[in-house]
Parts: sequence; structure tokens; C-alpha cells
Amino acid sequence: MTSQPTTPALVPTVTGDQITPERRIWIDQNGVTTCDHHAGFYLAWNIRTNPTATHVITPLADWIATSSAHSTCEECPGGIFSPTPGAP
Repeated sequence: MTSQPTTPALVPTVTGDQITPERRIWIDQNGVTTCDHHAGFYLAWNIRTNPTATHVITPLADWIATSSAHSTCEECPGGIFSPTPGAP
């Protein structure tokens, strides 16, 4: 029987303006925003290997993490690419 690799556990969300995986929004140098869930392969791999990261450089972009209180993911409901832009 072989063991399956485990992924790091998410850090629990805390109150306030702290950056945690559940509240983290990534912004690249061109202003593109994404959340941990919608991150592309390079960013997602870096998040899995370092779940507390707040700055990630990938071959495609330089990403900085911010709190979801300050920005929104473009792919999530209400984001600019969602079926209902501006929805809560």
C-alpha cells in the first residue's frame, strides 16, 4: 500500500484584515486579480508548497497577496468575468 502525498492544511480564517488562504487575493504586476481557488498552475503550485506566502514570482507574473477586504477575484461570483458582474 502506497501513501498518497498530502496537501498543506489551510490556515483558519482570522478576524480583521489579516491575509489568510481563505481571504487572500493575488494581484500581479498588470493588475490581474485571482483567489487561491482560481489561481493558475504556477501560482497554485507555489501556494501549495508555501501556503503562508504573500509574494510569489512565477515564469508568467510577479504576484503579491492582499486581503479580500481590499480586492476581489476576477473569476469569483461578482468578479468581472463572472456571469453577473458586480453581484455580491
